[in-house]
Amino acid sequence: MTANKRLIRISLISFFIFNSMLLLSCASGGLVAEKSKLNATGPDAATVTVMRQKTIVGAGVKTQIFLDNELIAYLGSGDYVRFNSKPGAHFVSFLSGGIENVVRFYAEPDEKYYFYLGLETMGGFERRTEKEAEDLIAEDDYTNVGSDD
Repeated sequence: MTANKRLIRISLISFFIFNSMLLLSCASGGLVAEKSKLNATGPDAATVTVMRQKTIVGAGVKTQIFLDNELIAYLGSGDYVRFNSKPGAHFVSFLSGGIENVVRFYAEPDEKYYFYLGLETMGGFERRTEKEAEDLIAEDDYTNVGSDD
């Protein structure tokens, strides 16, 4: 084998090993805000769930989740965070790999809101129905970063 072929072979093997390690790396998420700040109490509290698609693409990048400009959690691939919010006007936003997006919503008493961040949303949030979101969380074995479990 010539020196050039050997160099090419070593380069290709190194390239595949390095990229495999990158793809397999997992940026797991975590809760940042104190739970007391995230869990509005009272009979009128709305429930908000923010979830990130479970995928290999971008799995090594943590996504920062904000509620009303307060950092509440980091979501990795396949993570979600669920919290209670007082009724009224709010916005939830994310920052990931230099991409930022904001969704404004009005939290009605005792209502549930689901926001999904994934490849098909083209860098934005997408509202999901309760059934769609809960089915996705169960089927794809999502991780609740706000859970004590």
